[in-house]
Amino acid sequence: MRKQTFRPKNVLNEKMHLIISDVMPALCPFLTLVCLPVIILLVLLYVFREVLGSCPPCRSNKRLDGKTVIITGGNAGIGKETAIDLARRGARVILGCRSAERAQEAVRDIIAKTGNSKVVFYILDLADLDSVRQFAATVLEKESRLHILINNADTGVRANSLHPGMVETEIWTPLKKKYPAWMYNFLMSIIRMFGLNSTEGAQTTIYVSVDEGAEEYNGRYFAKCTLSKENRLALDDSTCALLWDHSMKMCDLK
Repeated sequence: MRKQTFRPKNVLNEKMHLIISDVMPALCPFLTLVCLPVIILLVLLYVFREVLGSCPPCRSNKRLDGKTVIITGGNAGIGKETAIDLARRGARVILGCRSAERAQEAVRDIIAKTGNSKVVFYILDLADLDSVRQFAATVLEKESRLHILINNADTGVRANSLHPGMVETEIWTPLKKKYPAWMYNFLMSIIRMFGLNSTEGAQTTIYVSVDEGAEEYNGRYFAKCTLSKENRLALDDSTCALLWDHSMKMCDLK
């Protein structure tokens, strides 16, 4: 009589098969209801990050020695990071700021970080047209030339617009009063996790200001340090004319 050989591997495989057969039907609803939504959420967050929360650095090494730059709101956020970069390139940087105290602090910080002492500020409140006119008069009186204006430009000067990306700056602060605290904190956590910091957010502004490849463009729109496609409304002449007329009336210029 042939002796029967015991095969533990076969027994183990059978037990594993039975376990899988019993467990898998219970796991399928779990995988569908929990894991699949998590995977979809992660994919969406990745896409969200790539679309709004990434920006390549401006790689131009152009110097700005002898150039004068005006940056409105240059005491914080994107404006300050732009000021730091352009000051490092040797430019004379003028900050247009509403608060003298914050402006002085920003000027000291920019000089300390760049070693460029040609950084000054003039008072400017963009919500007050009298302040805007006074600012313009001060610039005309004290400055012989202006090479770069990072705000709005005019009548033979290159004027381009840009989107800095979703950036964590003080621009979000007014939402504190509009939304509940938990909603505001949740929004800011998303922005901090997937958005840009001020340095990253300043890169497209710097690119449009200094990169030789951007100098040939006028009246164009930039994003992520590259020429981008405008919103279709920006290409509608009648809509643009309506916006212009309305802006002129609000500024009491028409």
